[in-house]
Amino acid sequence: MKVRMILGVVGVILGVAQVFGDAGECRAALGMEEGRIPDHAISASSSYEAKSVGPQNARYVHF
Repeated sequence: MKVRMILGVVGVILGVAQVFGDAGECRAALGMEEGRIPDHAISASSSYEAKSVGPQNARYVHF
């Protein structure tokens, strides 16, 4: 019984680890660079200096 419970807990932990995995790995493009997300859909609640780091400068590559 104890072994089953331990194996169950280990299984749950491994399952959770697999679901959340490596957050640093992006598997698909989000659309920021390609322009699929239009400029009017990008916003920011605040920024340090709107002219240089405002939401209009959110893209990695400007089109």
